[in-house]
Amino acid sequence: MRPQRTRPIHAPSWFGLPIVLSLLILGAAPGLSAQTPGGLDSGARSLSFGIDGSGTAEAGIWFFVTDRTNLGLLGSLNWFSEDRRNDDDRSGLSLTLGPRAKWYLASVGSTAPFWYGGLDFGHVRDSREGRDDRTGRVLGLEAGFGVDWFPLDRVSLGGWTGVRLQDERFPSDDTRTRLDTFTTGLRVHLYFF
Repeated sequence: MRPQRTRPIHAPSWFGLPIVLSLLILGAAPGLSAQTPGGLDSGARSLSFGIDGSGTAEAGIWFFVTDRTNLGLLGSLNWFSEDRRNDDDRSGLSLTLGPRAKWYLASVGSTAPFWYGGLDFGHVRDSREGRDDRTGRVLGLEAGFGVDWFPLDRVSLGGWTGVRLQDERFPSDDTRTRLDTFTTGLRVHLYFF
């Protein structure tokens, strides 16, 4: 007997509204410093580890090119396996790599809100029982808002929310395009100089 598949619970699209409003207010507030807390400035580097709302694991390396601009290169890995009824089992693997940028608005105490954007380039493999495996390429674009919290001088914990457009193309001219209007994620940065 196969286990029954449960449906994932998705947060409503308005769930990120308080975060977005808070970031806009912090960004527009006068008299706040325009750099990150924790003594970070141009030339600081960090390693990051994170996970997004879909369960995709990521790791990256970042570099502050100015006191307010942090550029990174992130790699991600996503694997799934579904045991379905009627012998229609399915699995998939996605590997991506791409640049990211964070533009810090202002810092308030140990928190620093930011805008972010990024691109993804990658490889996807889709396997279904009784069919040939399919491999293809992935192109993604994402943008949004986030906040980094610096509990220690060289450690930050951050979260973000935003939108993501992803396009998967297969050699058989099959295309899967998806626009996620509510994406989230958490990331830890370990800074070194």
